[in-house]
Amino acid sequence: MDIIRARQIVASQKNIDVFYKGSFVWIEKLDEHNETADVKNLETHQKVSVPISMLFELY
Repeated sequence: MDIIRARQIVASQKNIDVFYKGSFVWIEKLDEHNETADVKNLETHQKVSVPISMLFELY
């Protein structure tokens, strides 16, 4: 995923499916300077900071 799409997802009113390493995640915060995202795993509720490029959207 790129920073522009990540920004659109965070701003969206819709619930958009995003994956990190095969798990559904919720993007909580973007760090555009470092191109990372703070995400929460929706199954385990674990929070991690990951490269935005490692996030994938399900179409």
